Amino acid sequence: MTIRERLKLQLRVESLNVMNTPRFYAPQNLSVGSGSFGAVTQQANFPRFVQWGARIMW
Repeated sequence: MTIRERLKLQLRVESLNVMNTPRFYAPQNLSVGSGSFGAVTQQANFPRFVQWGARIMW
């Protein structure tokens, strides 16, 4: 965006996992006698991330 003849503004938005969809690791505890057998305890991807930025050029 041109603000004045020699002054410009640049806006930027970067995002990852916009819909915040989880991907889980396979269950780590495969011992049938355990109370936490088959429980999913870790997420494989990152949660939603949004980064905003602005740059002024003259």
